[in-house]
Amino acid sequence: MAIHFACKACKKKFKAADKFAGKSVPCPNCKVPVVIPGLAVPSGSERNGSTPRLVLSAEDIAAKALANEEQPQAPAGPATIEFPCPFCDEKQSFAPAMGGKRAPCTSCRRIIKIPLHENKTGPEWKQQQTNRPAGAVLPKVLQLEGAWDSSLERVSEEALLESGAIVEDYEPLTLGQKLSRAAFVLIFLALGGLTTLFFLSKREQAFDDSKVALIEGKISKDSYKELSPAGKAFLASDISRCKVRNTADPSAAKSRRLLLGSLQGMKEKPQAQSVVDRDFAYLAICHAALALGGAEPQAREGVRLKWDDVQKILRQAVDEISLFEIRVLAVRDISRGLVQGGQSERVFSLVSQIQSGLPDGRDKKMDETAELFAIAGLELFQAKQADQAKQVLDTVLSRYKTAPEKLPSVATVLLAMVLAREKDLPKFQPKAGDEMENFVMNLCVFLQGGKVEDGLQAKALPRDPPGLFTCLARAGFYSTLLRKESPALNQKIAEILAEKNVFAGEEPMRWALLLSALSSELKLPPEKWSKASDNLIPAIPSSKFLKPRMVLASLPESKGKGPEALENASKIDKGTVARLTAYRDIGLLSPGGFPALLKDAEKYGEVEFAALTLGLLLAKPEKSK
Repeated sequence: MAIHFACKACKKKFKAADKFAGKSVPCPNCKVPVVIPGLAVPSGSERNGSTPRLVLSAEDIAAKALANEEQPQAPAGPATIEFPCPFCDEKQSFAPAMGGKRAPCTSCRRIIKIPLHENKTGPEWKQQQTNRPAGAVLPKVLQLEGAWDSSLERVSEEALLESGAIVEDYEPLTLGQKLSRAAFVLIFLALGGLTTLFFLSKREQAFDDSKVALIEGKISKDSYKELSPAGKAFLASDISRCKVRNTADPSAAKSRRLLLGSLQGMKEKPQAQSVVDRDFAYLAICHAALALGGAEPQAREGVRLKWDDVQKILRQAVDEISLFEIRVLAVRDISRGLVQGGQSERVFSLVSQIQSGLPDGRDKKMDETAELFAIAGLELFQAKQADQAKQVLDTVLSRYKTAPEKLPSVATVLLAMVLAREKDLPKFQPKAGDEMENFVMNLCVFLQGGKVEDGLQAKALPRDPPGLFTCLARAGFYSTLLRKESPALNQKIAEILAEKNVFAGEEPMRWALLLSALSSELKLPPEKWSKASDNLIPAIPSSKFLKPRMVLASLPESKGKGPEALENASKIDKGTVARLTAYRDIGLLSPGGFPALLKDAEKYGEVEFAALTLGLLLAKPEKSK
């Protein structure tokens, strides 16, 4: 049976085994000595009604017989039952008749159990008389191993705790205490996880910054010997975007200087690069400049460029584009980017600035200035900016009032149709040489009306393969302006793309160049471009510039899936912007990056490795500023 007791000093409650009754031990809580109360054990006479016997040895019996002395009577037991209260430790006194019953404590008023009355009638065992004669041999008492000496009054606290003699009573935790402790553990784990993520992100950030700085340094030191100025400008455009998206210390001013330096580098060496590479590099600079623009607070902090600075870069880049087919693509992308950036009011002014240096059209069959204005107007209309689109249409129509003999451009007609102002178009009579414009215009009218299948009838299209491809390619471009997805038109383009003798002239090759940039947008099958590249006529000088773009368009959509994609990209001519675009796109389609992918890219060349690295960086989420 366990003995319950409390420390008088700290009032802490404990319990101990009954074998430690009467022992003095230090309190486990405050270290003050505490006497463990004893158990009330009934006497032998009360248990069996007889007087307990004194166990004597043979020598004791003989000595007692020789002594012939009377045994002293044991003192009578106390007339009351005295014991300490187990709760307040105050001494209690009750009559013997109350033994074994329950009564309230006279001090703390708690109900306590009264121990039985001990009436010792026999002699105390510690005071037994031996009555031995002098020189008698004392009985030898065997000492058991591990037994405690009866003279030991105190035991150590460690021994009591180790043996389990003292067990501290713990109060059960409440629900609030459990929840608070669980919350503390969760907060500790969360802080540890956030700290680990913070240091890992800092380490990754430093690694990314070093890669961008390494590529930029090699471009500035002209370490990439095989790169043309257009190739360097293409890499510089990606670096400028990384500087404001992926670096720990973004600087829009440094990105601006990098783009302006690339523009100047291409102007100084115009003969060191192909026309196609140069125009697509200018297009990449336009995309990078649009990505650098930001709100006024960001511009003040230096993490984004002011839109005025962006507009200047855009104008310089577009003015240098030589091919009209790439220029219309640039105007479309610039108008779309400005609208998405909340700068739709800049579209009209920017296009007006671009036209100031635009030469007349090559063949005089189309007003190219009106065409570019109308393309911008269609983008404004699609962005729900109808008032600004009407302003653009009024500007375009005013040009035809002064020159009524000019044939309205296709984009002008489409803009008038979407604004329901066909009656304002000038009256014109088709002349000889206007057949292609009429074919394209009729097909686009059917496209706008949702009846493109009727427009694809043989009578409404050119009969020769080059003319048919040119008509379909231009219609495909206008479908992106109208946001009209036409599977029938795309299928017809894919069919004619793989036929022979399609690229027998400069005009279909130029529009194929534009179409290759829109291949994924129009969902053209990649294998058709592979066949088209085989059908190029080597005798035509432009074919060697068009082939890399066709091979780029022939790469499968899964070109970010591993070593096979790198091998496919290596088929493109080295040093071209198309090859750099392929490796950059592999990185863009590989979010998070693959270390094995970077390792495999090293064998294809240092420049290719740089383009892939920039693509992987651009695929990462933009750093929050």
